[in-house]
This record gives sequence, structure tokens and C-alpha cells, in this order.
Amino acid sequence: IELYEYRSNGSHIKLGEHTFTYNSLLDCSHKWVGTFGEVHFKKAEIIYRHSFMEYLLGGCNIALSIAIDFTGSNGDPRDHGTLHSIKTSTNPYSQAIEAVGNILQEYDTDKNIPLLGFGALLPYMQDVSDCFAVNGNIFAPEVHTITGVMEYYKKNVINFRFSGPTNFASVIKYVGDIADFYVRSKLLYDYFILLIITDGKICDLEQTKDEIVRCSELPVSIVIVGVGDDDFSDMDQLDADVHPLYSYKYQRKMARDIVQFVPFKPYAHNPSQLAKETLAELPKQFVDYMTFKNIHPMNGLIPPPPLPTSIYSIKRAEFEKQASLRAPPPMVEQLLNVGFPTDDLDMFLQALKGQYVNCLLYTSPSPRDATLSRMPSSA
Repeated sequence: IELYEYRSNGSHIKLGEHTFTYNSLLDCSHKWVGTFGEVHFKKAEIIYRHSFMEYLLGGCNIALSIAIDFTGSNGDPRDHGTLHSIKTSTNPYSQAIEAVGNILQEYDTDKNIPLLGFGALLPYMQDVSDCFAVNGNIFAPEVHTITGVMEYYKKNVINFRFSGPTNFASVIKYVGDIADFYVRSKLLYDYFILLIITDGKICDLEQTKDEIVRCSELPVSIVIVGVGDDDFSDMDQLDADVHPLYSYKYQRKMARDIVQFVPFKPYAHNPSQLAKETLAELPKQFVDYMTFKNIHPMNGLIPPPPLPTSIYSIKRAEFEKQASLRAPPPMVEQLLNVGFPTDDLDMFLQALKGQYVNCLLYTSPSPRDATLSRMPSSA
């Protein structure tokens, strides 16, 4: 247990930490004496915290949206070496979209992905748009799968006149408004992930903080991927791992951490580490929201729609046969670097009851037995 002295600005001061036995905590028989004084426990109880996988199996829907930075700082896509360059088959943006998008789309229930852009002048428009549909239809901005995202991105990037400024608030508000509508409609089992891909410093930092603080009370998580070599110090601030964001508009702090920033370049050639960084906080953010709102998994474990068989698809009997081996089977070895976490595969297999198992996971043999029947998440 760690003990902190509270500070209203979020910079709490750590006073110490101590290890207790399970029984001494439950019967409150142990006290903690330190330089700060004494800590006595009057009551202790075990509160069950549902896992990320329990919610997915319980029928929760997750929707991914993608927002792409088309501001002038990215350079002209007609030129060699720019971040959106069409002179080569790939560029940093297309690499980031495919690499990170393919990770996150496995969470998406129907894989119909709203594809947004910001910071550009559209054809026949005089003002820069901070939130537009890349497919040209803001009322139906969805495209199907990351393959569809890439098709529309490559087809339309040349049609936008890159401009500025770099503003995040509008695209965050767009997703926040949808999430707010679902909450007000009592659709409690829908969660929204916004992937923002950008090249650097933003211009509406305070407005962005306002929208993040607002979304921290909604079923929303935000993953920001930085491409290029620009200054990403603002992104670290938005990540808010140390200091919670404060909104002067709403006069409150963020209710929970919802932002994960990932610089793309260091992991461009390391898919396993990219997956790990991208998914580092997402499952916890999801469960934190459900716990914060006291939402439990729906009764009855309903398997999510199957993932592509090229990723992972084996029958339960085959898995149990493989699981009797001490070393991870080849099909599991191939998944160690992908990064879709499961908290308890025993529960997962039992829920599917002989159907095909479709999941992405990190895994290691259980220290308690000689099988792979329990596979705790490391994501």
C-alpha cells in the first residue's frame, strides 16, 4: 500500500509504502507506523473489479474513429519526403494509420470507422475546416476497415489544400457528442476510441483540454500518435499521466485519464512494442469508466464478432491439446507481439463453449501449474 499527502494540483507527495498480508488487512489487525505517524485500518473488504474481457464477452460495443492532421506543417503531398507524400507507395501517415489502426480496429465491433480530417481547405470552401469527413459526407463519415481507411486517404489526400492551424478540439468534440448522445439514450454498453494522427504542436491547447475533461466523464478514450520529428511536448501534457488536466470552461479536473500518446517513429519497425505502447492504457481506461459509472457486464457472456481467421482461430479442443504442452504452441507464439489482452482465458474458453476461439493476447505459462490454461494479460 502506498500513502500520499494530497495536493489539489495533483502533485501528491508520497509518504511511504508498506506490505501487508492478506489476512492482516481483512481483519484490520495490523497498523502501519512510519515517520509520518501511524495508519490504522478500521474496515477492509474485497471488491470485485470486472475485467476488460468480461465486458467484451458481455456484449459491449467498441467504436473506433480516426482523425488525420492535414495542416500545412506536414508539407505538400506532391513533394518527395513530406509526411503525406504521394511520391512513394507509403509515407509516415499511411504507415501509422495501418500499423496503429490495424491494432485498434480489432476492438471495433462492426469495423465501420468514421474517418475525419482537420486543418485543411476543402474543394469549393473558403474557410479551413477543423473537422471534416475524408469521404466527403460528414453525416455518414464511416468507411469499412482499415483497408477502406487507406483507400479513402490515398484517394483524397491530394484534393485537400493543407493549411492550419492544428486544432484538436473539434474532432474530440465530434466523438464526445456521439458518446454523450449514447449515454443520454441509456445505451450504456457502447465505448468510443478516437485515434488522432498528427505531426506536432497544437494551437488550441486550452480548448482541447476542455473537451478532454468533458470526455473523461463519457465512454471515450483518445490515442494520439505523433509522426515526424516535431515538438510533442503538448502531447505529453495531454497524456496527463502525472498531472490531471483542468478545464477552466467546466471548472473541474478530468474525472479519469483517457489519453494515450504514442510517438510513432521509435516503434515504426517494432510492431510488438508499438502494440504494447498503443494498448498500454486502453483496457484500464475502459474498465475505469465502467467502474466509475457502476456499469457491470450484461448478464450472459456473449462472444464478440469473430476476428479474422488469419489472426487467430482454433477450436477449443485443438487449443486444449496444445495447452497441455509446456512451451507455447506456434499459433500462440505468433500472437505474442500483437497485443489484444485477455484477463482470464479460462473464463473466455468457458464462455465460448466449444465455439471458435478468436482473440489476440500476450501470454506466458502459469507458475502454478504445468499447463497454459491460465494466461494473464501483460498489456
